Amino acid sequence: MTENILFYLLATAISVFSIMAVTSTRLIRSAVYLLFVLLGVACLFLMLDYEYLFAVQTAVYAGGIMVLFIFAILLTQKPGERITKEPLGQRISALFLSLAGLACRRARWRQDARCCREPRSGLLMRPRTRMRLRSWLP
Repeated sequence: MTENILFYLLATAISVFSIMAVTSTRLIRSAVYLLFVLLGVACLFLMLDYEYLFAVQTAVYAGGIMVLFIFAILLTQKPGERITKEPLGQRISALFLSLAGLACRRARWRQDARCCREPRSGLLMRPRTRMRLRSWLP
């Protein structure tokens, strides 16, 4: 019971901090929110008894990569500056293109699912365990 409560608390914190990391207008705050997301994912690994992944997530991502991000921010911009928002037209076109990409991927997934059906029984065969690289090539 307590594991379920802890999981839902971590999932809520990860979701909230990831949204805050994307929508924040200050770069340092955005990097700190991303740090909280990475630490929350590390705690999920610890809940699953993956101590090695917890250590790697904490040391490599939350430690090394975040320090690199913060140094890059401090070297390229002033820490107190606000990020300017993109024009509305660019945001709408970015949303449209990302939704179009998701639709293309979903259509490709449905096509792959149809190819896995057995001709006589109609049941799905064993799912593929590795991704085919040729499906991504033209």
